Amino acid sequence: MTHRRVIGHDAVVRGGIHHFLRRATLDMDALAGELAISRATLYRVAHSRDALLAEVFWALSKLMLDTARGARTRTGVDGVIEVSRHFGAQLRASGTMRQFLADDREAAARVLFTPAGPVHEGIVATQLEIF
Repeated sequence: MTHRRVIGHDAVVRGGIHHFLRRATLDMDALAGELAISRATLYRVAHSRDALLAEVFWALSKLMLDTARGARTRTGVDGVIEVSRHFGAQLRASGTMRQFLADDREAAARVLFTPAGPVHEGIVATQLEIF
């Protein structure tokens, strides 16, 4: 018999990040098993696959943006461009993200490019900070 447990939102997001990085997708059934929780509990905490994907992508984006900002060597407009280029290079180098975009274009479009989600809003807010 599999034991189930109570789990918090942050643990679900962390689990989603690890799952996504290994699989280039987010399989909610498999993730529930990995987290040793029921599928119902996973959805109760995450709300939906798209919502969890958005949080996973935003968490990964924040890490890449922090790395890009840390690598900045210039100031002013040149520094802004440098951060943007570093961030873009990290995205292009991510085989996991490229695989996800190739395999699940519709989910990627919903999650990454709609202004209602944390990815779009977060990237815009961070870019404003960088300016």
